[in-house]
This record gives sequence, structure tokens and C-alpha cells, in this order.
Amino acid sequence: MNSNLFHNILNVAIALVAIVSLPEVMALIPPEIGLSIAGIAATLKVVINVIRDGIGGLAKEQPPVK
Repeated sequence: MNSNLFHNILNVAIALVAIVSLPEVMALIPPEIGLSIAGIAATLKVVINVIRDGIGGLAKEQPPVK
């Protein structure tokens, strides 16, 4: 599994956690826990980007998708 695939999996996980923690939708998990999980996943995404591209990679323009 490459880092881009893992990055995209984390994107989906963040969205799913946000949806299942919304009280208006279904609230399968408490909002506080959902926010914590989404925050951890987002932090992991940043760490992956820094390891892969370095600190400068956080601000540089991304190449076009082929």
C-alpha cells in the first residue's frame, strides 16, 4: 500500500466518523469521540505528508492528477 492510498483511506475515514458522530444523523458514537478520532486521523495525514514530501511539501503546489 502506498502513502497516497493510505492518505485517501484516511480521508474517507474522517468523513465517515464525522457522519456517524452527528447527533442529527445517527450518532452512533458521541460527538466528542468522533471529533477526537477525526483529529487524530487528520494529524496522521499531515505526518504522512511531512514524511513523504518534507515540511516544504505542505505549501508547494500539487502536480496535476493524471
